[in-house]
Amino acid sequence: MNNAYGTIISELPKNFTHPNQWPEYPPHIGIPSSVKGELVGLRPVGARWGVWPVYFEKYISDDEPDMELSRAQSEGRFRVVMWNRISRTDIPPSWTSFSHTPFRTEGFAHLDQSKPYYETWSESTRRYRRHWLHNNLGRTHHIEAIAFEEYVGAYLASSVGKKLKNLFLTGVARRLETKNKECIEIVGVRDVHTNAIIAGIIMAHSPSSKASFYVCGFICDTTVPAMVGLMEYWFSRAQDKGFLFLHFGEFWQPGKPKDWKGFSLFKSKFGLHYISFPSTLYRLDRGGTSRI
Repeated sequence: MNNAYGTIISELPKNFTHPNQWPEYPPHIGIPSSVKGELVGLRPVGARWGVWPVYFEKYISDDEPDMELSRAQSEGRFRVVMWNRISRTDIPPSWTSFSHTPFRTEGFAHLDQSKPYYETWSESTRRYRRHWLHNNLGRTHHIEAIAFEEYVGAYLASSVGKKLKNLFLTGVARRLETKNKECIEIVGVRDVHTNAIIAGIIMAHSPSSKASFYVCGFICDTTVPAMVGLMEYWFSRAQDKGFLFLHFGEFWQPGKPKDWKGFSLFKSKFGLHYISFPSTLYRLDRGGTSRI
């Protein structure tokens, strides 16, 4: 089956682990700061939040949440449990879906260590890559590690930053406070003449899963293919590290903000595979020994 970007896979590759289940980045980090996020469950791990007497729980995995374990952790509270399957389409007993619309679409690159990573890129993207390597990198611009504070300043001055504000930056700041902060890589493209950062990306690496995730990015100067240059950096470093998967995150689909469409199309140029998440499953449960 295809979508607007390419083929939707029906089976996950061997050794594939969704970023929500990476041990370096517990899923409760993404819970808004206005509520207290906590971990719940085990294989899969989920996130929970709420105020007495209600808990909300969310899991992203093809493995069914262990309701007995999470019930024991619930302190007797009433629970609304949400389960997002990745490629699994069956609905186990006691779970309910209220929609047939896919939860979301995500894309990832599956690196083949025996081949150049750019072979699967679109022809135009390969052309921009050559232009960047031959005319820009090391001549007019450099790619370098930058501090989070410098990234934030340049990001908020860009068009994407003006629209999204701190939407992604807050999550990055939380990750930089964890014991795995060394797995977060922040790089920018610096103009050698003005010293300004004209583009940047933040990557979250998972050595345990041999994978990396594109967290957020921006570009201020479109006269040079700086974003293609950053993708070249990401792919080449990932292959050097022996990583197998590069996760590009969510893609636009009907019902999502139209502002996503342009960048989703850009990301689709890098030889990706796509996952169409089935609709969310729900289950209501009373903590302790009783259940609904």
